[in-house]
Amino acid sequence: MELSIHTLKNAAMSTAKKTSTPPPAPVGKTVKVKVRKVGNSVGVLLPAETVKRLHLASGDEVFITDTPDGIAVTPYDPDFEDAMAAFEVTRKEYRNAFRHLAK
Repeated sequence: MELSIHTLKNAAMSTAKKTSTPPPAPVGKTVKVKVRKVGNSVGVLLPAETVKRLHLASGDEVFITDTPDGIAVTPYDPDFEDAMAAFEVTRKEYRNAFRHLAK
């Protein structure tokens, strides 16, 4: 099973957030993939092993982040952790309001 990942030209960022981080990749493992034309854009096919390790399925969205060493591809929204940290700061202060809203 391979999954086609389109470049950012045609990708839309998901509002759905995933809450846990993927298992660590094997250190030093390199997988060669070919860039292919997909419509008016280009994409890469992820090996089945990578798709399985990241718990991806066809149609899932991934996030591409520039790093000093190149790019990182992850199914987890990097902004979600920041949002949860901000929530933790205010959670206790607004505990009663959250309890009321949860009813």
